[in-house]
Amino acid sequence: MTLVQWFDERSESERGMLLGAAALLLMLVVGMVISPVYKSLQQNERRVARLQTELDQMEAIAAQSGPGGTAPTDPTSGSMMILLQESARREGVAIATMQPSGEQSINTRLDDVSFNAMIHWLAALEAQGISVQTASFRVGKESGTVGSSLLLSRN
Repeated sequence: MTLVQWFDERSESERGMLLGAAALLLMLVVGMVISPVYKSLQQNERRVARLQTELDQMEAIAAQSGPGGTAPTDPTSGSMMILLQESARREGVAIATMQPSGEQSINTRLDDVSFNAMIHWLAALEAQGISVQTASFRVGKESGTVGSSLLLSRN
């Protein structure tokens, strides 16, 4: 006897229950597969953002070094990148990306950072002569967090 024959021999109500149980089992299995994949994807996205920040910092340090290995005498966007990284680290803010925009400006993106930490960081930057030229904000994934795109310029 095949499975199809066995199924056909069941009453209408038994077939309905079997189909419902099969659908529920399928949803459970799919949920058990998709959930870990989704969590892993989120972890990988956070890791990539952290590694991109580290890469940006390394590129900024490399840009500061002249041909003889000495830092240039005039301030450049490279030294501004380092200043942003160091102050962000002190304030507990993770910069997702930084990209120079002219000689004295840098576009930054923050993903899911504490709103309070971001405000303290921006205040610290203002005290160091760096101001926000443009800003856009979006609600973060967790309560009290935001994402933002900022254009920061040296005064």
